[in-house]
Amino acid sequence: MASAFRLIGAGSYQVAAYSAHGDLGLEAVVRVLDTARTLLSHVPYEMLTTGVEIVTSVDVSVPLSVTGGAEHRRFDMLEGKALSAITVAIMGAGSHRVWDSLNAPVSSTSPTIIYRYIHHDREVVEIDGSEWNVNDSPWPCAMGTPTFSNLEEALDRYTKLNRIPLQCAHLVSSWRDDERLAFAPKPEHLMRRSLILALQYALEGATVRPEQNQSETRPVDIEVTWWDSRRAAIIEIKWLGASGPTDRSKFTSTHPEKRALDGLKQLADYLDLRDGTTSEIPVMGYLYVFDARRLGLTASQTAISREDGLHFQFSDPPYPADLLARADMGSPYRCFLEPVI
Repeated sequence: MASAFRLIGAGSYQVAAYSAHGDLGLEAVVRVLDTARTLLSHVPYEMLTTGVEIVTSVDVSVPLSVTGGAEHRRFDMLEGKALSAITVAIMGAGSHRVWDSLNAPVSSTSPTIIYRYIHHDREVVEIDGSEWNVNDSPWPCAMGTPTFSNLEEALDRYTKLNRIPLQCAHLVSSWRDDERLAFAPKPEHLMRRSLILALQYALEGATVRPEQNQSETRPVDIEVTWWDSRRAAIIEIKWLGASGPTDRSKFTSTHPEKRALDGLKQLADYLDLRDGTTSEIPVMGYLYVFDARRLGLTASQTAISREDGLHFQFSDPPYPADLLARADMGSPYRCFLEPVI
């Protein structure tokens, strides 16, 4: 009867665990999910781009068998590490083994229950080979607290709002001409102000600051810090296109897609610097590109065709795969700023 009362309001995975293994099954589910919450309070789930698995025997008196490469590490020792995958084997009360990969060599002579989070795919508990969804939260990972995901949502919304850049006075001021063909000279500070203001409004519990030094002489454009959860993100801003004076006499700067590629490499260098100075705080990096490329644009031009004005609308730069694969590198954002046609 006590077990029946425990299942009132329980999720389907809890019912499945009890049906298969009784009280031991329920206790195993609690054990594996408590471990997941603890782990993900130290390691951001957004960095686990491959995923995480946590394994426990249903009957802890029959311990798991592990071979090769396992370490007994406190979860707080994982803080700040850019890990894309983690496997945890629960060996008993307060005892576990950790691998920096999935598909770790873990076996058992008794039934097991597994918590599994696969990034942007699913969050489940596996019971006797069947997966049961455990995510009843509005964010991708119910066992973790979103920080970087909230930032990514804010960046995505900002990008959509500014496709036609009339929403922000700072962006409006960044143009050389009313047709939005080219930027005024040195528009970077206006872009930075625009994005900072948007993030300050969008992010609760976060501090958004401009031009924070990653070394004595190398500032990143924006830093976002969540002090309570001990997380940080750095955002590097680049712009593509042309800039020049309002008299249309010349272009003072022109930036092709290589500017964005260099920006991602620069961001990777900043992340390496941060890992050496604040290694206990997880830091994610994001490149944000304001794209105003126009095909065949000349300095004196006063109008543009639809074909030339929108030529680069869907042309994302070919970023290096090895940099995109870093666990601490977020997906780059590109806001294509449409001209007046």
